[in-house]
Amino acid sequence: MEYYFIENESVKGPVSKRSMVSIIEYGDLTEESLVRYMSEEWSRIGDTEFKDKLSSPKTKKMEIGKGVIKLSKNEDELRTDFRQFLKRPRSFLRALIDARGLKKQVEVWVKYYGVFDVKDYSSYSVEGLDNETGYYAGDLIAWAKECSPVKKPKILFAGESTDNADVVAPYFNASEYWSTGIIGCDIEWDFNDHAPTNLPVADVIVSQSMIEHILSPMQHLEALVNSLNPEGILLVSTCMPRFTYHRYPHDTLRYHPDWFEAFADKFGLTVVRRRIVGFFISYCFKKEM
Repeated sequence: MEYYFIENESVKGPVSKRSMVSIIEYGDLTEESLVRYMSEEWSRIGDTEFKDKLSSPKTKKMEIGKGVIKLSKNEDELRTDFRQFLKRPRSFLRALIDARGLKKQVEVWVKYYGVFDVKDYSSYSVEGLDNETGYYAGDLIAWAKECSPVKKPKILFAGESTDNADVVAPYFNASEYWSTGIIGCDIEWDFNDHAPTNLPVADVIVSQSMIEHILSPMQHLEALVNSLNPEGILLVSTCMPRFTYHRYPHDTLRYHPDWFEAFADKFGLTVVRRRIVGFFISYCFKKEM
């Protein structure tokens, strides 16, 4: 049996012949997307100006084999960018190796588990939030609309403050919603502890960039599944191995697709969507009747 990717509602593939898998951006891992990932690496030293310069697809090009960055800029700008590049040569090489290695691993996962969603959901994203990521991922919002059992679901935001829930809930077409966590939430819950008795039952539960910070993620997600209505969906997004360390308040775990597939099997869930972009992984599970 051969598996194929679906991109923009068109069948692509087969995966074994695909030049690059969608792990950095939506679609193929192109020269430009690799440069964009590298600019994210550099941005961690606080050079936001350099990140902004590399973010425009009209002004960057990369020769992957030689590891050379070419920018369509004047001489002074080019000299400034190249000095920034020289500050982090190891980051450049590491990202190049990681990207190619992850591409091969994704091909294996596709053969085991099926296709990964590679659509462009950037138009669904909500920016400017006061949370760890600063935004709410577009794929989670789009998946909720596509897969929710009801058009106006009751939603539980696991790990978001009430203020952030107020902002993003309308994008989910929520009829009712709650936030749960330890700071500024409707329902107080330290995710390292058992679920509170007043946790509501919801049609959609969303956990973004949270389970990498807790000690017992299986116990936590089981509690979320127990709070789903029949045919409800659980949306989870987190980070994969080699993602940078980010304390909040501590950073404990990284995830492969195997963990989520085993989780689905353990609790009788159906995997509705799976996705890898950059070193982020997202899954959508459905709770059967």
